[in-house]
Amino acid sequence: MNKMLRSFQPPSVRSTVTLGFLLMVFGAVAAVAMTPRDRVADHRNYDLEHIVPTSFAGWREEEGDKLVLPDPSANTLADKIYNRVLARTYRGSSGEHVMLVIAYGGDQSDQLQLHRPEVCYAANGYHVEGLHFTRQHLAGYDLVMARLDTSDHYGHEDVSYWMRVGDRQVTTNMDRQWVKLVSGLHGVIPDGVLVRVSSRTGAGDADRQYAIHDRFIADLVAQLDGNARQLLIGRGAQGASPVS
Repeated sequence: MNKMLRSFQPPSVRSTVTLGFLLMVFGAVAAVAMTPRDRVADHRNYDLEHIVPTSFAGWREEEGDKLVLPDPSANTLADKIYNRVLARTYRGSSGEHVMLVIAYGGDQSDQLQLHRPEVCYAANGYHVEGLHFTRQHLAGYDLVMARLDTSDHYGHEDVSYWMRVGDRQVTTNMDRQWVKLVSGLHGVIPDGVLVRVSSRTGAGDADRQYAIHDRFIADLVAQLDGNARQLLIGRGAQGASPVS
């Protein structure tokens, strides 16, 4: 036993430092190798003004009220987050009005990511309530949408929206983090889009307004070509049957 103890030599300080240095170098190299470098936005047409029609299926763009835009409190941050923001008001054949906002962000990193409408409306002084999620089958595609009712001293504005990050529609922050993780492991920086439809109305009319939103969204999605549809709703959104 004494002979065995005498034969054991603890590692020298130099060898320990060398091992630690090599581990640090390996970690740094691995971190660089795993850093996403391929930006989806570099290979995608996100010219919203051209790919989203101004008239379709009885809907026509017209001048409207000022819309609540993403991240109104910090224009410099909004400029970093969003490569394109499209804001339009449409009038339907029966006289109904809807407001459409599409915000496209090419870099969905932890610092730069889409801002949820409930945050933007609250930042503009609106009272926000009734946030809930619903799955709708519109124009042959499944959309996971959020609904909320907002109000200010002028009245109510009912809101429907969905968000896409990478190839998926996302509802929670965990969804977003998972998509970013999977994309990062493949060396990809995902893009993202927020699509918001809203309408101003009197109190207690939310269900009717949400039905109008669904009709508008279905008409819009049906009008888009494949690339534009993928931009707005992602891959794999096509469903086989209606979802309640």
